[in-house]
Amino acid sequence: MACPHALGRDRHPHSGKRNRPGLDDAGRGIRRGIRDVNGVGVGSAARRQRRHVVRREPEVLRQRRPGVERSVRARIALLALGFVMYGALITIRGLWIVPMFVERYALTLVAAGNVTLLVSVAIILGPAVVGHFDPGDKTRPTVITVMAVLMAATIGGLAMSDGYSLWFDVALCVFLGLISGFFILMYAEARSSYPPELTGRGMTALNMSIFLGAAVAQSLSGVIAAGAQKVGWNAIDAVLVFLSASLLVGTFCFFTLIRAAKPQGH
Repeated sequence: MACPHALGRDRHPHSGKRNRPGLDDAGRGIRRGIRDVNGVGVGSAARRQRRHVVRREPEVLRQRRPGVERSVRARIALLALGFVMYGALITIRGLWIVPMFVERYALTLVAAGNVTLLVSVAIILGPAVVGHFDPGDKTRPTVITVMAVLMAATIGGLAMSDGYSLWFDVALCVFLGLISGFFILMYAEARSSYPPELTGRGMTALNMSIFLGAAVAQSLSGVIAAGAQKVGWNAIDAVLVFLSASLLVGTFCFFTLIRAAKPQGH
């Protein structure tokens, strides 16, 4: 005869397993609910973060814009002055200095070549002399402006001293070669106007502007001389006035832009 307890176990052999599906369903439901709540929370946080970034981006750009604009003005200022400065110097030194002394004072080509040699030596020594007195980032633009105006005035003086004195013209030409050394300060200014990773590009851009300006100035000087002869003006004086005026225009652009890029107190 079977034991009642054994019979009870036989009647309900899977009584424990019958309750597990309900518990599993409840557990899965709870886990899904927790997962859904977490997903809603993460999605809401992500949307709030995106809205914060969208609102913040214009503010960051507005804060950076003045610095970018000042940097661009400083670079354009250097390119403008470089375009006319070296062009004026090399046009006089390379094309017109010998004809000027031969026409004004009837010098021989050898004597005029000796004057050119003196000017060439002055051009070589100029950067060493001027660079030794670099005033620093704060006042360097002012020094560059003053020396550029002085260079333009020297070229204008050569135009007005037509046949006045041989030695006066020689002195002006030598002084022009010396003072042209301020271009070394332009390279220092370019270095301070570009971030370290762009310094090489800044120097390259300045070099390109300088040599492009030299090519344009030499080409235009021939056109100016031919036009002056047609109207009865002295060709050499007309070229000198043109070079002096172009240098003044470039200096004005440099001064205006660099002043806006580096206001007082910066």
